Amino acid sequence: MKFLILSFFLLPNVYSAEFSINKEDIKPSGWDNPLVSTEKEEIAVYKSSKLYVFENKAKQAAQKTLSDFESFGISVLGYNIFEKDGDYGFSVEYMPLLKNPEIISSMLVKKYDHPVSYWNRSLAEESSKETERYLSESPLKTIEIFLKEEREYSFSALYFVNNMLRKGSSYYVLIEKIDLGDFNFENEAEKKSQIYFAKLREMGLAVFSAYPFQAGDNWKVRVEYFSKTDSYKSARPEYSIKTFFSSKLHSFEKDALKYGKKAVENLPSDVFKISVYALEKNGDWYFALDYAVKNLYQKDKVKPEYEIKRYYNPQYFTFESEAKKAMEEKFLSFLKNGLYPLDKEVTEKDGEYGFYIDYFSKNSQNLK
Repeated sequence: MKFLILSFFLLPNVYSAEFSINKEDIKPSGWDNPLVSTEKEEIAVYKSSKLYVFENKAKQAAQKTLSDFESFGISVLGYNIFEKDGDYGFSVEYMPLLKNPEIISSMLVKKYDHPVSYWNRSLAEESSKETERYLSESPLKTIEIFLKEEREYSFSALYFVNNMLRKGSSYYVLIEKIDLGDFNFENEAEKKSQIYFAKLREMGLAVFSAYPFQAGDNWKVRVEYFSKTDSYKSARPEYSIKTFFSSKLHSFEKDALKYGKKAVENLPSDVFKISVYALEKNGDWYFALDYAVKNLYQKDKVKPEYEIKRYYNPQYFTFESEAKKAMEEKFLSFLKNGLYPLDKEVTEKDGEYGFYIDYFSKNSQNLK
């Protein structure tokens, strides 16, 4: 699979979390897991994923990392320098319990895979740009959108969303990492690491390191950042992406897509479009909507703030035109009364005609 990075922001005054060392002094680390916890839960150890040719370079890197920890309100006990295979590494001992938890946000990194593939790259790029625009209008914060090439073309989006931690007296720091980009040369990845660092810091992620590393024949950028958690290590996203599939069939793909784009104009203000696309079924086409909706939490229960329900009109009509007219009137009535209609269709049974309307219904905060 080939990847083509479609977008990331160029920011002014870019700065990097990478340490002030010469490139030739750095060698890739052989350690599989740079994040190691001690047996005592009140103390944890961060291990750098880089090795350094000279001991003084490792010390400089350790001091810089220690300072980054402290700048985010993390209590540190010190650092250690050690030798590995003739090179030098370092570790930082820190206390996960946060004394000032408001300094660090709690974020979850998620991936959205677009479900449709396109025979033409430009069609995939066009669809990805539309999704990027929709994401920018939502509470989901886009990290990166990239094109995927197999037999056809599609795309994915990395984003992060607020984590709704349980209310309590104690919060802890986690050290997380994400790998971004796909570059042919190390110097390209080095430049992008600075851009990623600045972009994610500006978006509210507590980034403390961004550096290039080799992945197969290419290069990627690894970003390390702090995230806040509670004693339950809760993963409770503020918003989740869900999908609606229309039941209304169209003869042509373009008609299904046009109908879908018109239908999503009536979404509630707290429901956000992610992608509108057409799918094929037995030679006909229907539209689908991926959307972000807020989650309501109460203890271990969760439900969306809005759910899509189907209303069946109780009256049947002799003529299809009568059912269609009644459907349009009821659709407008739904709009006036805050029920956010999304889809509608006339149905036929035993020679009589009825209709249904799919609409967004708001759930209450009560999760009994």
